[in-house]
Amino acid sequence: MVMPLSVKTRNRIFAGALAVVGALGVAVGYVLSGYAKLETFKLLNIVGLFYDLLGILVLSEIVTKSAAVKYFFVEWVSGSLIWAQTVIPLGALIGTAVGYSLPSSGVVAKFFVSFFAYSVLVLGFIEATVFVPKLRGFQNLETRSHMFGLILLVTGVVIQLVAAFKDLNS
Repeated sequence: MVMPLSVKTRNRIFAGALAVVGALGVAVGYVLSGYAKLETFKLLNIVGLFYDLLGILVLSEIVTKSAAVKYFFVEWVSGSLIWAQTVIPLGALIGTAVGYSLPSSGVVAKFFVSFFAYSVLVLGFIEATVFVPKLRGFQNLETRSHMFGLILLVTGVVIQLVAAFKDLNS
């Protein structure tokens, strides 16, 4: 089994990662605001594909064969996803505020606000079943790993279905 890091080390890693992810969010918001005709269904499709790919990696027995890799996905990747999916949209809103005069800043701001609102549900489910499981049935490492992969795959598919629906309506 993998030895857990000390609280001091985890806090340092968390603070550094939070700063990097926040800066990434600002950069993404600013860069996306500069596109002349940005369409939200394309952004949704990219996010959905990312979730699907991550879900396949988590569920793949080739990648997650050892308990150490499963532990990494359940403890580190799920926690990082929770924070990244919270901080990147907030950083992107700051980026759109900086580039408020750019052509797609309104579209980008609406996208990240709605994405943040939707992600609260998914993140709450990931936290309760994978990152900090509350129920006894979800405390097994194998179960947590499978739940994480399933949540990622279902979320990716739902996001891509929403993207397809938005594409049909535009």
